[in-house]
Amino acid sequence: MKKKILLTGATGYVGGLLLERLISEGYGVHVLARSPDKIMKRTGVEVFKGDIRDREAVASAMKECDVAFYLVHGLNSHTDFEYEEALSAQNFASAANRASLSKIIYLGGLGGEDALSPHLRSRHLTGKILALGKTPVTEFRASIVLGKNSTSYGIMKLLVQRLPFLVDPLNLRSLCQPIAEEDLIQYLFLEIERESAESRIIEIGGSDRTTYSGLLLRLALHSGIQRPLVPVPEIDPRILAEAFELVCPEYARVGRHLLESLSYPTVQNEIESAKQLFPAILPMGITEALDRIGTFSSSPRDLIAPAHLARILASFVDRFPALALGLPKPLRAILGI
Repeated sequence: MKKKILLTGATGYVGGLLLERLISEGYGVHVLARSPDKIMKRTGVEVFKGDIRDREAVASAMKECDVAFYLVHGLNSHTDFEYEEALSAQNFASAANRASLSKIIYLGGLGGEDALSPHLRSRHLTGKILALGKTPVTEFRASIVLGKNSTSYGIMKLLVQRLPFLVDPLNLRSLCQPIAEEDLIQYLFLEIERESAESRIIEIGGSDRTTYSGLLLRLALHSGIQRPLVPVPEIDPRILAEAFELVCPEYARVGRHLLESLSYPTVQNEIESAKQLFPAILPMGITEALDRIGTFSSSPRDLIAPAHLARILASFVDRFPALALGLPKPLRAILGI
């Protein structure tokens, strides 16, 4: 008899993909969602209305479940997302203490303990709080997820489409290790049946490492789009976030938190665990992942208006005069510098 699964975050990107996989493999699934109407009625899926911070709602959804997936985060929170994530994890762990779960599977973020942005620090803290409970926790740590509907890919796609050139700040050249969505879902899915009596952290990633600007450039070239990569001096990530909100307002809130993480490397520091525990998974590289996603187009209509771009750049140059030296000559001419 197959295990019954509690899935949180089912209305999100990774949760939605995992839900489809669980259904296709014949698992019974309990879904906890604040907006049940977003979950299509399916055979074998029982939807429970509730917030992850509501201990009673979580406990109700956990009944009769064997494994629980914790795939929620607070990046879209209008309040303190670090506090919200910690509170949610504490409530979930408390509910799990009274349930009969065999394990909790949590998706966190890669990053060294001594070099973490607020976003990554909160992701690590969430894993630690969950592991304080009686139920064993398997914490997968991953970097950028490459998939057509992932937030990271959506942001990068818009930046390529809207910017006439790509900025490469000196202080944002840390390495990342993108993982294809297919590989990520396979790790999460195979962990369901893996026997484990203790909590552990498993770092996962694709076969390639690159800088964030390098990933943007590869994304552009993969679709045949020419975008010059312009090296510039150090830029405070908070200032960069202000410009990002003007270019991609659709992702303003979540993008600001993600940009803060660009100063820190998000790569596997320990690779043997993933290899030994999941030998059947041979993580693909960036090119193969992008091939699976497909290409996209960009036309002059997609580009940010020259006047708008000039205002953004003028603001940067005013606050960071050294940036002017790294700008292409045509843009320096527009700005009169």
